[in-house]
Amino acid sequence: MTDSGLHIVAAFPRDGSIAEVRDTNIAAALRNADRGRLSMPASDGAEHLLVFERIPMSHWVAVSSLPRADVEGPARRTAAIYAVGALLLSIPSLLFATWLGLRLVRSMQSMAHFASSLGDDVHTGHRHVPKVERACGELSVVAERLEKAACDIAARDAQLRQQRDLAEANAARIARQSEDLARSNSDLEQFAYVASHDLREPLRMVSSFLTLLERHLAAHLDDEAREYMAFARDGALRMDRMILDLLEYSRVGRMEKSVGDVDLNQMVALARTELAAKLAEGGGEVEVDGELPMVRGYAGELSRLLLNLIGNGLKYRAPDRVPRVVVSARPIPEGWEVSVADNGIGIDPQFFERIFAIFQRLHTRQQYEGNGIGLAICKKVVEHHGGHIWVESEKGKGSVFRFTLASPQPPR
Repeated sequence: MTDSGLHIVAAFPRDGSIAEVRDTNIAAALRNADRGRLSMPASDGAEHLLVFERIPMSHWVAVSSLPRADVEGPARRTAAIYAVGALLLSIPSLLFATWLGLRLVRSMQSMAHFASSLGDDVHTGHRHVPKVERACGELSVVAERLEKAACDIAARDAQLRQQRDLAEANAARIARQSEDLARSNSDLEQFAYVASHDLREPLRMVSSFLTLLERHLAAHLDDEAREYMAFARDGALRMDRMILDLLEYSRVGRMEKSVGDVDLNQMVALARTELAAKLAEGGGEVEVDGELPMVRGYAGELSRLLLNLIGNGLKYRAPDRVPRVVVSARPIPEGWEVSVADNGIGIDPQFFERIFAIFQRLHTRQQYEGNGIGLAICKKVVEHHGGHIWVESEKGKGSVFRFTLASPQPPR
């Protein structure tokens, strides 16, 4: 191409269709860019698409010309094929979406009906199925029900958290109170132990000086003065016995540190030995019904427990019969239940709890000696072993004291 115009060097195919293109159109297009495209009519009357490009470092221009129908026809056919294919594919999708929508509407209707029935009374008669037109309203009902349920769950969760916090606070408070109680009990037991030793010394001194004073003034004392002196000396002796009983009560759970397997048959034999004089004096009997078991506990405390219960059975005897005490045991899930039965005077049921309290007596000292601490010691011993003690009795027909103890540990 030169300034004078466009000169064709070669053409393919050689049909002369490109020769009629006005070179001025291409030259004008090349002034603004090195390549371009034009739509021009050809000699055969068909519209052609011309694509041209300047060849670098030369004055040559390459021009390509094709009928528009040859270029756009395949594209139209391909687009039509794709459109028909898309339409064919969209029909099943549309049918599936319609079916899924109908299923969803029916599901929402059923859910709405169920949610509405949660808070309504049960009606007899026909079952009402909401229509499709009410689906939106029923969905609103479902949403309200679910929102209310969520609020109820949140409120319940908050209440449970509050109860948990309260339980933890109560547990901490109970733990502190238990520590304070244990410390207080330890202090009281230590005080009772020390006081028992310290109080006995002045009492012994009072009793001794009363005896010396009675001897020194024997010639000058009348019967009334001697009776007063005897009362004073007897009071000092009873006070000394009470202190000894208090000392023994305070020792329960503190003196013995070694727990082991204890044979209750041996404990009853020791009690018989301790009570030999009383048995010989009153002609009483102590029997064992069957073989007594081995139990887990402290030998000294269990010996004192059986000694007190058997001794009470002999002491509170009925005047019209020989005292008889029977010791027996039976297995229970927790271990063993031991019974000490007597044929004595019995106990009125209204005093069942009182007799286990410290220094509680049901009779005067003129009727029966003692300070009313023996059963309190028994209760403390049983509770120290993790069991419980109770009495079954009818006034005038004897009593049965029962208590529970743990079984021995199995060998490893």
